[in-house]
Amino acid sequence: MEAPGNNQPTEVNQGTSGKPKGKALGRLFLLSLADDRIWYKKTLCLAIEKGGVSVSLGRRFFSKIRISGLKYYPCPGSEYPPPEFVTSCLGLATTELQAGGVPVVLSLPKSWAVIRTADYPSTVLENLSNVLGFELDRITPFNPETAYFDFHTIKEDASRITVLVAAVRMDVADPYLKVLREKGITVEQVTINLLGFGTLSRFLQKQDPVIFLNIEENQYEGLLYLPESLLKVFSGPFPNEDRNGALSRIEKDLESILAEAGGVGKIKEVYCRIKEGDPFLKERIPTRMRWPVHFLGGSDPAFNQILGLKPGEGPIPCSALGGLLEALWTKALGLNLLRKGRRKKIRPPLVLTLLLLILFGIMIGVYWLAPMEAEKKRLQDIEKQIAAQKGEIKKIETLKKEVDSVFEEIEKIHSFKTTNPLSLNLLKELTLILPKNSWLTRVRISESQVNIEGYSPSATPLIPRLDASRYFRKVEFSAPTFRDPRQNMDRFQIKMEIEGREDEKK
Repeated sequence: MEAPGNNQPTEVNQGTSGKPKGKALGRLFLLSLADDRIWYKKTLCLAIEKGGVSVSLGRRFFSKIRISGLKYYPCPGSEYPPPEFVTSCLGLATTELQAGGVPVVLSLPKSWAVIRTADYPSTVLENLSNVLGFELDRITPFNPETAYFDFHTIKEDASRITVLVAAVRMDVADPYLKVLREKGITVEQVTINLLGFGTLSRFLQKQDPVIFLNIEENQYEGLLYLPESLLKVFSGPFPNEDRNGALSRIEKDLESILAEAGGVGKIKEVYCRIKEGDPFLKERIPTRMRWPVHFLGGSDPAFNQILGLKPGEGPIPCSALGGLLEALWTKALGLNLLRKGRRKKIRPPLVLTLLLLILFGIMIGVYWLAPMEAEKKRLQDIEKQIAAQKGEIKKIETLKKEVDSVFEEIEKIHSFKTTNPLSLNLLKELTLILPKNSWLTRVRISESQVNIEGYSPSATPLIPRLDASRYFRKVEFSAPTFRDPRQNMDRFQIKMEIEGREDEKK
């Protein structure tokens, strides 16, 4: 299944227009929140190849790409697989890779597509999509009504603009798109295998100048990417009977392209993919090239490390992997033939930028004013707490006064106890001093004086005994003593002063 008008060698020039470094700050402030470089994206690429179907699954988050799984399903025969086989392979890969509901990128063979370049005056830049729609049947064998196509600006100066245009006939791609859509699968992008190969080579080379060669059974195709100059795509027939002649033709093409691009001394690596793994070509190509040659599709540990694949992942299905990078890598060419050249004019998000600048200014103001406001609020909170606790503080002060009063009373009692003998102490002293055969009939204790009345066999010895006590002084009879004949004892009345009471009054 081949697109017509695609038998002649094709050469396409694609350049990169450098952007002044002075615009970096502007791009930062005008960065849209919907920019692909900061959003998460998960994609599955389905690549149709001669003799099989390859599938790759990956995701991107904050420009970091991670490959989640790779699969290759050979198709009986050497022709391109039919739509039903492609659909069954995708269903199997979706189950094995757990990729249900993931959007699909469909990568088509280069032989189905036409890639051309076109030059226009720079005045058409504002309306380039419509111009290419009108000019498609002149640039390619197809017309806009019967083809899927897309373009990319590869060179631009003050007077001229050069674009790369890729197109494929609808009747070639529609059978595959139809069966996929009938299965409920969303196809968000259609690209071309060769551009995916180039993206893979650039990704491996970290955007340094690179050459890529893809050699199949009866044709070869390739591209040269120079970041500072042009991207040149070339292809041609590859006769099986004369391998040396074919290698010589590839050498001549490369020399012509490098001489035109002026990039001979800039090339550092050559990446080569041989579909059938021809041992003769694998042996001879490195000897015919002046640069180191790496063969894609093997299980090279260096490639596995760069691509984030696990060791022993096996041969790399380059078609699907390149198409996946076309969709995920923000620096890829990124053609999508389903757009049919239509472009949404992306305007800088000035409103969002203005809002962000206002927010930035507010944040600066808050940064300076926040500490002062925080201290004011803290002071207000303290004042509120003080006001709320005034009642409690008054209660505490009242309790404190009561406690002080109680302590004062305790102190007085203690002082009274230590400086003035208690009545019990006086009674105890009288009990100890008086003889056992004497007893009291009356005891009166006043503030400073003690009066006692009682009976004793002899009252006279009581005076010196009481006077010797540490509690009493000035002991004397307060009334005459007389003999009670009934009791046969002296009845006495004695008065005495309490020691220390008179001094306390003074």
